[in-house]
Amino acid sequence: MKCIRNHIFKREYVQLFSESTARGFEYYREDLGLEEFKNTEPTEAMVRLLNNAFDVMNGRHIQESICKENWESKCKILNELLEAIDMSEHMSKEANLTPFLSQTTIEALRLTLTSIIDLTNDLFDDNYTFVLTGKFNQDCIEVFILLMNEKYVKHGNVDEEEQLELLVSYKKCLMEKCKTEK
Repeated sequence: MKCIRNHIFKREYVQLFSESTARGFEYYREDLGLEEFKNTEPTEAMVRLLNNAFDVMNGRHIQESICKENWESKCKILNELLEAIDMSEHMSKEANLTPFLSQTTIEALRLTLTSIIDLTNDLFDDNYTFVLTGKFNQDCIEVFILLMNEKYVKHGNVDEEEQLELLVSYKKCLMEKCKTEK
């Protein structure tokens, strides 16, 4: 799950899903009273929901993290997006219309949202104090395994069983280092 905002949607369209875009709809509709922006409240709400969900899913440092104190409100945002996706998909099928996202993108977004919710709950159950959802990707693990493989397996005297033991040991070590002391 790399940076959701940059990978689920094409980069040039993603800038539309921002708080400033939502405020723009509101400003043109309410302050300027432009006819073209009449009845844009649902679009404004969708843009704001996507922006807020992306913010939850892209936390990369402690200030953007999910902790037990803010998890309920952040989980609510993710669940609201799940509900919006379900409703949009249902209404599109009912009206025989093409949804605004492809079925593959809908399923990927649904999987991403439910995975973040489940992983975050699991981490809190294991006594983690905060979660950086923007770090939920496998790149660092892949690089680590490649480096370990290159250094110890290819150039060392390590068989397949020892290779697995080495990786499991590193995993245990990393997991223990990340846990909060009780």
